[in-house]
Amino acid sequence: MNSTSCSSCGAKDVGLMIIRVGVGACFIAHGLSKIHLDQPQWGLAMMGGAVEYLGIHSHFAMWGLLNVLAEAGGGVLLVLGFLVRPAAFAMALNMIVAINFHLHSTIPHMNEFAMWSHALEDGIVFLGLLLAGGGGCSMDAKLFGHTALPALRDPPKM
Repeated sequence: MNSTSCSSCGAKDVGLMIIRVGVGACFIAHGLSKIHLDQPQWGLAMMGGAVEYLGIHSHFAMWGLLNVLAEAGGGVLLVLGFLVRPAAFAMALNMIVAINFHLHSTIPHMNEFAMWSHALEDGIVFLGLLLAGGGGCSMDAKLFGHTALPALRDPPKM
């Protein structure tokens, strides 16, 4: 469905918009909460330290900044419905790092299911958005004229 206005969006498009805007808004707040303005290097370095469990042992502040950009910046893109697939991809990768951090953490109780299941749930949402796109009520649909990967688009009506 190639929508030209949100008034012509179907139920699936509105459903995708609700998911994008709701999850995106939560991730804007979640990402921004990781910036400690009084000690920015501490907050970013601490968040970036999660990559240590992937065998990366330096540049933690840079990785922390990428974490904040993926979460807060990706959240903005989801809310806008702009570049939904690249944002969902970056956010899904971020959730893989978060799950890995929790599973390998030596902090008591951090590796229990309740601690890492939220990242798993969000990762599943991001993978769904990666496949489905932002829907017809998105800037992507307006600018690029498509809402789903070619293999997932509805077949042409005969």
